[in-house]
Amino acid sequence: MVLGMTAAPQGPVEEVRMWVGDIAVCDHWIVTPTGTVKAQEATWQTTPMWQNRRVLPTWAVVMAICTFWIFLLGLLFLLVREERAEGTIQVTVTAPGFMHLTYLPVRSAAEAAQHEASVAKARQLAIMAA
Repeated sequence: MVLGMTAAPQGPVEEVRMWVGDIAVCDHWIVTPTGTVKAQEATWQTTPMWQNRRVLPTWAVVMAICTFWIFLLGLLFLLVREERAEGTIQVTVTAPGFMHLTYLPVRSAAEAAQHEASVAKARQLAIMAA
């Protein structure tokens, strides 16, 4: 057994219901790289660490340079902006004597909402295990 890891639960192997990053959620157990805890003892927390940015896309710069000499209308491409999400969502699972963090990358607001929904589903599975 590796130092810092708890023993895997004895008995029948449970099917993994879902994954949240590197955290496997079973019916009665939460399995992480740092150990295994009972699902009913686990507390889930999310911390959004992402933001939306308005940026000038690369294609607009290229088009502005290529069309600059055509009546200077190519400069209108420099007015184009697009939204980009950057960052992560930190997911923390804690239990008495146990803590595990994982970071989920965010590339859009929809993906952030999907990560939040999957953590909410993991919470529901933990409540159902009780």
